[in-house]
Amino acid sequence: MPVTVEELPLELIHPNEDNIRADVEEDESLERLAAEIGSFGVISPIIVYPSPDQDGVFIVQEGHRRRLASLRAGKTTIPCIVRSAPDRGALADVEVMLTTGRNHKPLTVAEEAHGFQRMLDLGLSESTIAKKFRQPRKTIRTKAKITQQPEQVQHAYAYGHLSLEDAAKIQELEEAGDTQVLERVLEKFDGTPFGPRNVDYTIRRAQQDIAEQETRDLLQSLGAEEAPTDVAWSVKFSEVRDALSESQHAALGHVFRILGEEVTWWEPKKKPAAALSEEEKEQKRRLQELKRELQISAETRRAELLDACRRPNTKMHVEADRQMLLDLVWFTIRRHPDKAFLAEATGVALPENTDEYHPDHGAWLDQVKEKISDWHWGQIVRLAVTAENWEHEKRLRKPEGFERDRYDGADRAAWLRTLRNGFGHVWDDAEAEAITRWEHASPDHLTTVGGTDLTVEVDR
Repeated sequence: MPVTVEELPLELIHPNEDNIRADVEEDESLERLAAEIGSFGVISPIIVYPSPDQDGVFIVQEGHRRRLASLRAGKTTIPCIVRSAPDRGALADVEVMLTTGRNHKPLTVAEEAHGFQRMLDLGLSESTIAKKFRQPRKTIRTKAKITQQPEQVQHAYAYGHLSLEDAAKIQELEEAGDTQVLERVLEKFDGTPFGPRNVDYTIRRAQQDIAEQETRDLLQSLGAEEAPTDVAWSVKFSEVRDALSESQHAALGHVFRILGEEVTWWEPKKKPAAALSEEEKEQKRRLQELKRELQISAETRRAELLDACRRPNTKMHVEADRQMLLDLVWFTIRRHPDKAFLAEATGVALPENTDEYHPDHGAWLDQVKEKISDWHWGQIVRLAVTAENWEHEKRLRKPEGFERDRYDGADRAAWLRTLRNGFGHVWDDAEAEAITRWEHASPDHLTTVGGTDLTVEVDR
C-alpha cells in the first residue's frame, strides 16, 4: 500500500508489543508533552501500519509517547504516517524504534540495550547490528547482555553508575563460571542503583578473599591454627622467619596469618614484650589491613597500565599522552647545549642573562615548556632527540666526527641513522664521502660500533 498521512482515531491506534521504551506511562516528561500537545497539537505525525490480526486497527511503529500524551491531553485523533506492515515484522519495528526514537526523547542506555537484545532474539547477528548502528561488535554484545544481568547490574547501568566497560567485566565473570567472585561483587551493589566505586578493585578483592579462604582451608587441614588478628603487634608472639614447609610449621605448633598473597607464621614468645597502647594497636592493625589492600590496588593499577599501553591512541587521550611525553623528555630538552637553537625552534627569545641559575633563565624555560606543551607529540620527540644528540651533531662539523672506532662510535652511528631514518636527511657529497671514508678505515671494528648499515648507496 502507498504511504499516506491521515488523521486517525486514537481508539484505533494500538501500542506495539515490541516497544523498547521502558515504563513509558510512568515517564514524568510525558505530562509536559501532554501539555504541549494540548496547546499546539502533535507536530510530528506518528508512524503506524495496519494490524495483521484486527481489521481497522493500526499498530504504532514509532511514536508511543506521542500517542499516550495525546490520550492524556484529551485528544480523540492523531496525525499518522500510514505504512504497509513491515515485511520483516518485529525486527523492522525494533530497528525503527532504535533509529527514529533518537530524534525525539533520546533512548536511555537501558532501552537501547533492550532493543539490541530483541534484535538478536529475532535472529539478527551481532555483526549486522554493529554495521547498522556503527558500533563495535563487542559493544553490541555487551549492551545486549546487560538485559540478562542481575537486576542490580541493570539498574546501575541504566542510572549511569556503571560503565559499559565495567558491565562487560561483570559479564566475563559469569561467562567464565566464576560464581563465587560474581556473588561477592553483586553484594557490593547492596540492592541500590549504585554499583561499587571501582569494579576492578572489587573483583580483585573478591578473588583475594576466595584465595585466602582456600589457603586457610589448606593450612587448617594440616592441623595449623590461624593466629589472632592482633598477632602482628601482640606482646605474646614473634614472627618465625625460618624457611620451613607448611607441614613443619604446623607440626611445631606455629600459627599462621594470611594477608593477601602473603602467609606469615608466628610462635609464642618466651618472654612477652611490653604491651602496646590502644592507639599503637590501632595503628598496627590499620597498617596490616593496608598492606593487604595495597596488594589489590597494585594489581588493579598493573591491569590499568597494561590496558593503557595496549590501547591505540585516541583523541580522548592525546592531551594526557602528550603531557606525559613532555614530562618524560623535559629534562633532556631543558638541558639542550645550544640555547639559541632551542629559542629559535620554539620562537621564545633568549633572555639577556642565560646563566642557568639566574631567575630570568628559569622564567624563559617556563615559557619554552608552555610553548611546546601544545606541540604535536612528534615535534616534542624530535626536539628531545636533537637535544640528546647535540654533542654528536657538533662533532660532525669535522671529518673525524664521522669516525666510528672511537669510544662513542656506536652512539655517533646511532645519531647518523636517526638523521637518515628519523629526520629524513639525505647525505650530500661531503657527508657521503666522510661516512664511506671511516667505514673503510676500520672495517674490523664496525660490528661493535654499529654495523655497516650506514654504507652510502648514494642518497642523491
